[in-house]
Amino acid sequence: MSRISSAAANNLLLDQIFRTQQRVVDRHLQVSTEKKSQDYQGIAPESRRLVNLENERDLLQRYVQSNEQVDIRLQVQETAVEGIRTVINNFRKDLQNYTSGEKRDPERVSFIQARAIDALKSMNFLLNTEVEGRHIFGGARVTQSPVDIGVSTLSSFQSTYDGAGVTVPTTRGAQLENFSFSANPADGDTTWLQFERTNVGSGLSRITAVGDTFKNVSVGSTITVSGTANNNGSYTVSAVDTTNGLYLDLVTEQIPTASVTHGCNIT
Repeated sequence: MSRISSAAANNLLLDQIFRTQQRVVDRHLQVSTEKKSQDYQGIAPESRRLVNLENERDLLQRYVQSNEQVDIRLQVQETAVEGIRTVINNFRKDLQNYTSGEKRDPERVSFIQARAIDALKSMNFLLNTEVEGRHIFGGARVTQSPVDIGVSTLSSFQSTYDGAGVTVPTTRGAQLENFSFSANPADGDTTWLQFERTNVGSGLSRITAVGDTFKNVSVGSTITVSGTANNNGSYTVSAVDTTNGLYLDLVTEQIPTASVTHGCNIT
């Protein structure tokens, strides 16, 4: 006697066959890929731990990449510093050779001057070294050139710094000075600045202002005066009234006695 299956029994049998085939396919896929599942749904109990591990892996990869970038910048800095050391040592040798001979010989003077400005420009170039658009010696201002000597030739350097009235700043504070003072002629102030020689023969002059205008100016910085009748020029600051900020002493005798002005600029 044969048993006749119903439609429900037939469907149940087919479903069982399909599930068996799916499990076979899944096992084949696990063997071929060496992975228990192709998504987190198949490993629900372990998925949280796996996600945490992947996050830690990504963090470590970014940490390694950051260290590689910093290492590159440090290597470039080391190369730049070594280059600066070489420039200084070479110029020191040239200077020793110059001082050991006739110091007034025009050719020797021209040679050491040319070597000095070349060394200055070389150090300017090395200190402005960039890596990936960042100035490696720029501190927090990585997009701004940290050094600008402002001159490109020996003649332009000598016209700015004559070594007597105007000298090159020798302190960090003086090098980093950045200020601008000015008065408006329309405000009626005719005594905003007073220019005078402190003592004839002393080689110094003084600028006196109203209020604490000069309180934060550093000794050794170079200022440029413009907009006056006869006191325009560049000067080196030799002393500052740090208590009240009323005056600057300048290394020059050029300033006439007791002249006053308003509307001029000091930078």
